[in-house]
Amino acid sequence: MKYQHPRDNRLRGDNRIQGKREMTTRSRKIESTIDSVVLYQNGCQVSRVTTVDLEAGMNLLELAPLPRQVDKESFRITGNGPGTVLNTIVKRGFSEKEIKQDVQKLIDQLKQLDSEIKEINEKIAFSNTCITQLKDSLRANTSKFPMYLAIGREAYQGYMNLDESITGKIQAFLQEIGELKGQLSLKQEQVDQLKKQLHEVNTGQDIIEFTQVLITMEVESPGTFDLEIHYVFKSASKASWHPFYEIFLAESGETALLKMNAMVNNNTGEDWRKVGMVLSTASLAPVRINEPDPFLLRVRRPRPPPRPSMAPQGGGRMMKKKAMGMMPKEDMKMEIRMEEEEEAEAPMEPEMERVEIEVSENVGIQTYKLNTKVDIDSGKTSGPFFLKDISLETKVEYFWSPGQQEMVVARNIVTNDSTVILPGKIRTFIDEEFTGISNLDLISPHEEFKIGLREAKNVKIRKQVIDRGRKKKGMVIKGKISRRYKFSLTIDILIPTDGTLILKDVIPHSDAETIKVENVEFSLEPNEQEVGILEWKLPTNEKKKTEIQYEFEIRHPRHVIVHPPLP
Repeated sequence: MKYQHPRDNRLRGDNRIQGKREMTTRSRKIESTIDSVVLYQNGCQVSRVTTVDLEAGMNLLELAPLPRQVDKESFRITGNGPGTVLNTIVKRGFSEKEIKQDVQKLIDQLKQLDSEIKEINEKIAFSNTCITQLKDSLRANTSKFPMYLAIGREAYQGYMNLDESITGKIQAFLQEIGELKGQLSLKQEQVDQLKKQLHEVNTGQDIIEFTQVLITMEVESPGTFDLEIHYVFKSASKASWHPFYEIFLAESGETALLKMNAMVNNNTGEDWRKVGMVLSTASLAPVRINEPDPFLLRVRRPRPPPRPSMAPQGGGRMMKKKAMGMMPKEDMKMEIRMEEEEEAEAPMEPEMERVEIEVSENVGIQTYKLNTKVDIDSGKTSGPFFLKDISLETKVEYFWSPGQQEMVVARNIVTNDSTVILPGKIRTFIDEEFTGISNLDLISPHEEFKIGLREAKNVKIRKQVIDRGRKKKGMVIKGKISRRYKFSLTIDILIPTDGTLILKDVIPHSDAETIKVENVEFSLEPNEQEVGILEWKLPTNEKKKTEIQYEFEIRHPRHVIVHPPLP
């Protein structure tokens, strides 16, 4: 019997459990292994599998602890077997962290050193006690020696021998204390070093948090169950993949080969060993629709000017007080209130509210299934993994402007197929030669993108001045100066390609009424002309030389100085 535990069955499962409390529930812990992982742009779905033999009746299965970052609302249990999943409980669990062997070794050494330090301190305390007692004995004998000497009970030499004996013992204890303090200092340095090592080895707190999963099953008859446990990590910091690309272009611009590769990040806290992997362009981020707010325009009412003071200029405080005293207090309050109301009727100009909008275009989702099992430990980035080759249509676009002198720039215009190309780095090769690395934005299906900027070798362009300052280099006509200029552009296509040459040049343009640009003539009309910027679009599919000539005349009054100066 194949079954699946949807979320809406949990409540029904709770009722069934309450109706069968008299049944004995068997509890057991089960292990599972990761079978496959589906990676998204900002998270992943993990699928675990396990096989377990269960007896008839109620069974409570506890999965081995899972990482605490698991999305607790995403659990789903499926499988095969003669029974029913009644309930699934997902909750937080806590346990003591397992002490590593090297950490335990350091702790044992610290305990041993603490014991040795305690013993040394006891010896030092004992020696200090002995020294105190010896000093007290020496002090007592010294105070009684004159009396004993007077009555003949003590000889002087005997006192001297006793004094030397006690003093020698004190010196011996002091020397021993010095040696013990040296040992104590050495032991303390060892303790500090071990504590430093312990701090470096220890990785965190003693209590760890994990996700605990309890599955309640009602088994109809003893049998073997194949269970699948699915859950999700909803964070790009825990698991993600990002593409990078290689594109191979030809100078002739006929076709382009795009190679898609992927790098995979695993920070889930679980090691992926021999797992099947699928990469998806889908996102786990929520999508919402934001309706626009009304954009209201109002008339701004300026504040009324301040009322003139009732006191004359130059008047002192007495004059002001008298002027204010002339007005009753009630009228003063009313006037202040009216001023406040007038100010309240003058609203400030509203500011435009900035609204962040999330846009989602359903342009299709691609998935890429890796052909081999992969191993990626937690905390590691693995790859690159080859995804697929894409053959795309392309054409070459050439560009020239006066600032480039004779150099012509070429780039490819590539048309995407039905693939969603995610943002990533791309390496460009022209005729198998590496030309550079750049960033690629999101490319929708059938969208064009430009890439492969380089110097063109098959097109040459040269600009020349044919005539400068005709009419006698600025002849004065009726109080005006007139200058005429003529230029030529020579385009030499050495190797024909199926592309387009965008040729841009500029002629003077003036917004001053006194300076006129007149009598503009072209041997070939430009495709576009705006504010003096000229643009021609020429095909490059034939090997030929083309010349474009254009001329213009500039007139201005004699007293007007043109800036920038004319050539």
